[in-house]
Formats: sequence, structure tokens, C-alpha cells
Amino acid sequence: MKIKKSILVYDNCEFTFIAAYFAQYFEKVYYYSRWESGFPYYGAKNIGTGIDNIERVNEPESIEDDVDIFYFTDIYFMGTANRLRKEGRKVWGSGDMEMIERNRHTFHDLLIEAGLPTPPTVFIKGFDKLLEYLKGKKNLWVKLSEYRGSGETFKWIDDNWNEFFVNEWKRQLGVGIRDKGVEFLVQEEIETELEWGVDTYMVNSEFPENMFMGFEQKGESYYTKLVNVKDLPKEWQEVLEKFSNAVKKYKYTGTFSMEVRIGKDGKQYFIDPTVRQPFPATASIMYLTENYGDIILNALYEEKTTKVKSKDKYGAEIIMRTSVTNNWIPAYVDKKFQDKVYFVDNIIEDGTSWRVPPEQLYCDSMKYCSALGSGDTLEEAIKDATETADEVKSKGLEWSNTMLESSKIIIPQLKELGYKF
Repeated sequence: MKIKKSILVYDNCEFTFIAAYFAQYFEKVYYYSRWESGFPYYGAKNIGTGIDNIERVNEPESIEDDVDIFYFTDIYFMGTANRLRKEGRKVWGSGDMEMIERNRHTFHDLLIEAGLPTPPTVFIKGFDKLLEYLKGKKNLWVKLSEYRGSGETFKWIDDNWNEFFVNEWKRQLGVGIRDKGVEFLVQEEIETELEWGVDTYMVNSEFPENMFMGFEQKGESYYTKLVNVKDLPKEWQEVLEKFSNAVKKYKYTGTFSMEVRIGKDGKQYFIDPTVRQPFPATASIMYLTENYGDIILNALYEEKTTKVKSKDKYGAEIIMRTSVTNNWIPAYVDKKFQDKVYFVDNIIEDGTSWRVPPEQLYCDSMKYCSALGSGDTLEEAIKDATETADEVKSKGLEWSNTMLESSKIIIPQLKELGYKF
């Protein structure tokens, strides 16, 4: 039976499938993604139209009194989310907590406050000052606060090797290279044995008793398993506990992911927080979870966490992208596989999913869909996801499946730590 509530999904255009997914739980689902500009595109303004049981809205403020739950898939909605919370409305995601992801300095200070280890770190303001600091140095990691679209994390190998990255950052930042307020984080490399991560949620900054542990092959694929927190290695539980205590002040309720590297020095280095829906991971987690509606309802109306129920032991997700950037392209999927393909940025017309041209969007626009699978073993889940990906027919599709290769490295490492994945 559907929950007799309405939910409005706020998005930056990557997660139309979340609105489609919620139709199984909620009586009414609204979907909004940013489209406003001086010269709007048809595609941007109509993402999500044609999807069964979803109503696309372009002026979300006008329907707020008809909405019970406000669900934010992404960051950069802080002002709207904070206002809605102050008005006493039920809000999932965003808010002040997003600043720990947007601002590298804020996150670093939070780790210090939590008593969690950090590698030697330097904060530098101004691009020229950054290059001056890096000159003659080797093997450092450089991260940019706020403007992630202008520069992802990259490894500074040495002066000669990184000439391309320097030129690319100059191109992306433009006059920003003369902005003395643009802040960079530079860290020494963590000699690591393993990187682990969890994809979960928080209620008033508290974690649930179980959560998905997952391993991402950057931008390609992801595999996961639902685990009990009490069964994790003690050192991992301590990271979760210390972090939860440090963010109590945010009273955050929403989706949360974390990546932690185990250094050769034995320390747990929490390197990246995600205060939004992760990609990959979101599609496979939603596909596996059988009680997502109850999780949201209990979090917002009872202020309590809910034990996650999973339909299968393991899940796998393959990210599919398109090389077609300037045209509309349709995707065709056999009905037997439609429930295992989660589309992003799409419009449904006469039953066919059309990909909005990336040039009309305001996000990481090459993503097309996630092909999903599950099973009683990891091998079964990966095989299932691969079969699903093979059934997606479209133009310019690009995807890679390296999950088995990854698991052959990671799973033995986990066993050495006394944890069976």
C-alpha cells in the first residue's frame, strides 16, 4: 500500500530515476530540476516529463503547500532547504551540512575536531601561490574548494609531468587564476593498504544500525553489500562514531557517503564526504532497498533510523555514458530488463526514453543510465548487471566493467583485516 504523502524531489538534473522510484512508495510525486537561465532549453525545462506517475514542476515554490516531504538529491540547495526546515516542513538532505563537502577547509577542521587523522595538509589561496608552493615538489594531491566543476582532485607528480593540468586549470578557471580568494588544499600522499566506504543515511546526524558497504571503480561501476555496523572492524566503527559525534551540531537528516583509506601506518583516513546522492551507488542502493519509503517516513516524522531491508545479498551497478553530446538520442530496453535500468536526464515520449542533449544541461552531462544487477553472490550480481547493460540499445554508449578484477584485489585485503565481504 502506498504512503498517503506527497513528495517533491529537488534535483540538479541527474536523478530523474529517483522520482520514478518514489512512485512505488508515495501517493504523489513531484519532480523539479534546475532549468532557469536567460535562454532556457526545452530539454532542461522538461526533464522527467512522460514518466509514469510523476509530475514535472518548474515553479516548486508555488506548490509547497501541497507537498508533505521535500527530498534534495544534491547540494547547492542550502538556502531553500534551511528555509523549509525553519517553516517546520519535512526535509531530507541539503542544509548547512553540505558545506563539509563544498568547503575542503571546513571538512578538514571537522576531522580535527572529531579526533580523526589527516595527512599533512596545507591550504593555499590563489593559483599563483599554489604553483609557487608546488614548484620542485613531487607526489602531492591537490583539491579545489567549491568549484569542483573547474577542477577535480588530481595528483601533482612533478613540474614537468603536470604541465597539462596546469594549462587545463588555467582554461577552466579563467580570470579565477587571479582571484586571491580561491582556496586549494594540498596533501601528502597516503600510502594505503585499502580504501573502504559506506553509502547510507543519517537521522539527526545519527547512523542506522546497518548500511551498504560499497566499492567504486571510478566513474565505471560499483558493487555493494548490506552490512551491520556492529560487525565492521572496531576501527571502522570508531570512525563512524567519532564523525557522528562531530556533526551533531548540524542535526542532519539525509543521504550520506564516506570514503576512508587505511594507511600503511594503520590509521583510518576519512578523505571524502558526500552529502548528497552518490553516483554511482544511488541506483543500486535504491534497487536493493525494499523499505526506502519507511526509512524516509520514520526519519522525518519519528526522527528515528530504520533498519534497511535488502532484496538480495549483493548488488552491482554499471555506469553507461554517451559520446553523443549535441543531439537527442533514444534508448530501447527489453521489458524484461526495464526495472533494472535507471535513466538520468531523460524524457519519456511514447514509451521511449530520450536522452536530453548534454549541451542543454547543467551537470555532469555524459551519464546516461545505470545498469543494475543483484544476486546471492557477488559474481551473480556482476553477471546480472552485465546482462542488463547488454540489453540497453542506443547510440554512442560507452561502459566498462572492471568489478571482478577489483573484487579479486579488495576481498582478500578485507579478509586479512578479519572482515568477510
